[in-house]
Amino acid sequence: VMKELGIAGYRIPGLIGVWVKDNKEINADGSRDKKIAALGLRVKKWVTFHGLSFNVGPDLGFFNCIKPCGITGKGVTSLLELGLKIKMEDVDRIFHRTFATIFAK
Repeated sequence: VMKELGIAGYRIPGLIGVWVKDNKEINADGSRDKKIAALGLRVKKWVTFHGLSFNVGPDLGFFNCIKPCGITGKGVTSLLELGLKIKMEDVDRIFHRTFATIFAK
């Protein structure tokens, strides 16, 4: 999804999530990395639990009260904060198309 929207996402070794650079704000650790997405997976008693979060336009103030994925010193962002005003339906459409392209093989 991010590639189609012109956003470069990356991983940071040792940290959970998909990260982007924010040129407006420096984090507590001196970096400009902000998390925009995460994928969770857990196996318990031979049952798998999974989830995906992708910040389209949430109220980012709620993240001031939690440690996303237990990570401190880094920020959280969204498509809206990065300047992309996009409807959830459009994000869903792009996600379904790109997910199928990658995982239908």
